[in-house]
Amino acid sequence: MINSQCIQLLKSDSPLPPPKSKVIVRRYLDNSMHILWNNNELKYEIFNNKPKSKQSVRKTRKPSPKHPWRNLNRGLSGKQHNSPMKLELVT
Repeated sequence: MINSQCIQLLKSDSPLPPPKSKVIVRRYLDNSMHILWNNNELKYEIFNNKPKSKQSVRKTRKPSPKHPWRNLNRGLSGKQHNSPMKLELVT
């Protein structure tokens, strides 16, 4: 971001630099800007505002009625156990 402007590098004949690599940004007296990487000039586009990133919206999904997680409360007999276990204290 230069002077509150975002710069996006565009595809061109010269290869793009890898992420997080350093590039040379030159601004000449005629106010033109040139971006260089490995002695190759890169094409770019300037944005006045930072573009909004695409955030993925996750939809919550419920498992189907036949999903194995629905059967966690069932024992080997396949019967539903709704009553709590009774424990006796033996002294």
